[in-house]
Amino acid sequence: MDPFTVLSGIETCWKAGQFFMEAYQSWKKADKEISEQCVTIEYVWIKTKLQIEVMDDILPPDSKHRKHVDDSARVLSGKLTDAVAAIDEVIKRKPGVDQVTIKKTKYLLLKDAINKAVRDLEDWQRRFDPSWFLILRIAENKEASVKPKLNDAAAKVKELAKEVAGAPSEKNNFDLAKGLLDVTSQPDGDSGIFFPEKKFDKRPIPYSTAVFARLPQRTPKWLIIDSIQCDEQVDRDELTRSVRLLASKLRRADPLTFGLLNCQGVMKVNGAKPSFDFILNTPNGKDTFRSLRGALLSQDVPSLSQRLSIAKELTKSISYMHTFDFVHKNIRPETILLFDDTETKRSLTFLVGFEGFRSVDGATAQRGDAELHRDLYRHPSRQGQSPEQRYSMEHDIYSLGVCLLEIGLWKSFVAYNASEEPQPGPSRDQYSDWLKKQKLETAYNPSFYLKDWFEEQAKTDLPERAGDMYANIVIKCLRCLDSKDRDGTADIDETDSKDPMIAAGVKFIRDILLRVDELVI
Repeated sequence: MDPFTVLSGIETCWKAGQFFMEAYQSWKKADKEISEQCVTIEYVWIKTKLQIEVMDDILPPDSKHRKHVDDSARVLSGKLTDAVAAIDEVIKRKPGVDQVTIKKTKYLLLKDAINKAVRDLEDWQRRFDPSWFLILRIAENKEASVKPKLNDAAAKVKELAKEVAGAPSEKNNFDLAKGLLDVTSQPDGDSGIFFPEKKFDKRPIPYSTAVFARLPQRTPKWLIIDSIQCDEQVDRDELTRSVRLLASKLRRADPLTFGLLNCQGVMKVNGAKPSFDFILNTPNGKDTFRSLRGALLSQDVPSLSQRLSIAKELTKSISYMHTFDFVHKNIRPETILLFDDTETKRSLTFLVGFEGFRSVDGATAQRGDAELHRDLYRHPSRQGQSPEQRYSMEHDIYSLGVCLLEIGLWKSFVAYNASEEPQPGPSRDQYSDWLKKQKLETAYNPSFYLKDWFEEQAKTDLPERAGDMYANIVIKCLRCLDSKDRDGTADIDETDSKDPMIAAGVKFIRDILLRVDELVI
C-alpha cells in the first residue's frame, strides 16, 4: 500500500522521515566522527520505519487500531521534526545547502543534539513496541504474506547494525515477532519442549514461589525453576497442552524486551506431588534476584525513581504476558522477581508463579481458595473458594493495581512469621479501623470493602508518596472491572476489534502502560 493513502498521522510521519533523512545526509558530510554518530540515527530510524510499514500492511483500512498507530506516528513525526530543527540550529545548515562546516566550538553541542535525537527516537520505539507486538497478532492468519516482510526487515536491521557501535548483534524485534508468529502457527506448541527429570541443586528465593537451581558439578550458571502442581481436579491433557504452549512462547521471549524470563524447557516431575517445572534462564546466569515481597519487607526504602522503575517494568511484563495470549491469575509480590541490571542501570522485573495461568480463550476453573495472602490481590468477584466470575485479563489488571499501591507506598500488605507462614501485615489494623467507620450494608459483598479501602488509600496516602498521576493510575487499575469507570467512561469496548483480547490489550497499553511510562520525577 502506498504510504500516502493511509491516515494523516502516518502520512505526516513519512514526510517528516524523508525530510529527516535528507538533513541526515548533509550532517554525515560534516565530519568523520559526526558521520559515525549519525549512522546510529539512521539505524534507529530504519528500525522504526520498518515497524510502521509492517503495521500499515496488516491493518485493514477500517481498523480502529489504525487510529492508535496513527496517533503514535504523529508523535514520532513531531520528534523527527524537532530533531532536525535542533541539529540544524547547532550547525547552522541552510535549506538547500548540501555541505556544512562545523566549528570546533560546536562539536559538543552537536554531539549532544544528535544523542538527544537518538534518545528521543529510541524512547518512542520503546513505547510503541508493546502495541506493535500486540497488534501484530492480527497477522496470525496472514503469515504467508507477513513473514517474508519480517524476514526482510530483520535482515536489513542486522546489516545496518554492523556499522553501529553498541547495536545488539542478537535478535531484533522482527526476529522476535517472527518467532511468536511461528509458535502461534503450532496450536500445541513445540513438540520438543519437555525433557526428562533431572536432579538440580536448589536454593530458595526468599518469599518467592520460584527457586534458584543449577546442575551439580556441571556449571556455575544459575537457573530459576517455577513449578506448576498437577491438581487432581484439572484435566491433565489440557494442562499439558497449555504448559507446552506457554513454554514454547517463553522459549522465544527476550527478557529485556518482554519482562518474561526465557524458558529452556519443562520437566515433568512424577511422584506423590506431580508437577511441571519450568526451567528459566537468568539474564546473567547469577543468583542476584530477589522477590518483590522480600524487597517490601526489608528495611531499605528505595528512592521514588527506583519505585517508579519497578512499577514501569512490572506493568510492561503484564502487558506482554497478555500479548502472549495468557492470563497469569496469580500476580502478587511473591510471583514478581526483581533484578538490578548493572549494565543498563535498570531495575528489571520478571513474572513467575504461573501455577494458575491459562490461555485467554481457554477453560477457566470457577474454583479458588480462601487464602488471605492470595485474596488480597484478587478482585472481589474472584475471591473465596467459589469465585463469581470467569477469569479475564482485567482480573490481572486489578492485581497489578494492588501491587502498584504497595510499591507506591512501599508498604507490604502481607507479613511472615518466624515459620515463614504468611499472615496479615501491619495495615490490617488500619483497615479494621477504617471498616468500623463505614456504614455497612447487608446487601453489599464484604469483599468489596477491601477494594474500597485500597481505593481510599490510593486517594489519600498515595499522592503524597508517589504523586497524583501515579495514584490515578492505581485507581484506574482497581476500577477496571467496574461496569463503568467512575470518571463516566466505559471500561473496555469489545466492539473495538474482532478480537476482544487485542482490543482490551490496546486499551491497557493506552490507559495504563503508557501513562505509567510517562511518570518522571
